[in-house]
Amino acid sequence: MHALEQPSSNVVACLTGISIPDRPEFFLRLLGSLNQLRSRTGRPHWLILDEAHHLMPVDWQPPAELLPADWFNVILITVNPDSLPLTVLNRVSTVTIVGSDANDMLQAFGSATKKVVPLLPPPDLNTGEVWQCNLADNVPPIRYDAMQSTREHTRHRRKYAEGQLAPEKSFYFRGPNGNLNLRAQNSILFCQIAEGIDDETWLYHLRRNDFAHWFRDSINDEDLAAEAELAAVDVDSTASLSKSQIVAAIQRNYILLSSSKISVPGAI
Repeated sequence: MHALEQPSSNVVACLTGISIPDRPEFFLRLLGSLNQLRSRTGRPHWLILDEAHHLMPVDWQPPAELLPADWFNVILITVNPDSLPLTVLNRVSTVTIVGSDANDMLQAFGSATKKVVPLLPPPDLNTGEVWQCNLADNVPPIRYDAMQSTREHTRHRRKYAEGQLAPEKSFYFRGPNGNLNLRAQNSILFCQIAEGIDDETWLYHLRRNDFAHWFRDSINDEDLAAEAELAAVDVDSTASLSKSQIVAAIQRNYILLSSSKISVPGAI
């Protein structure tokens, strides 16, 4: 909190070390302190809450005095607006949406809040485009090009290396007969399990492109997914070789950001 009292400070609180079920309670305590600091100093000027549904799930019930009626200068980032509690959604005045399913996202917000929201016209958004809907004023949605960041998203890479992905986003080593149920909720655990998994289970998931789908859909890494797909179609690739290639790619892109170290035979 002392850092937040400095006028020129920007502070990032990373909760990847806290399990998802424990984050709402932690955030509840943090929000109380932040509210007091804002009342006393006016800072922080903005609160940006990434993956807000992990901090404030739909059944989150804070004390009434903890959420001011005018909760200003707060940005909530989520892919599931209907996973936030109604007490929070009702305080949203502007909705900004990216992605090809922007209209579905806006309608999900409207359904959750019982508010009438506009129907976004086609075509779908292109990469870098944004819809902005001001709910406070009766004005049409605005479509514009967002300014692209020029910095690598190191924090997100660290999240996928060390964090706790939700069960439905985790990878499960099950094997061809479904005899296993080994969950990898981040890339470090994925590599640790890969080190000890039998060749039959590894090749089963590799050839089915299970690894590629997980890298693309849950880790959001197209390059890693492409590498797994190349290994899957290489008929000369053994379990040991493909495992070494994929684990080495993960280490280059994720594990080196972390203090954790792993060793897989044959990996770089």
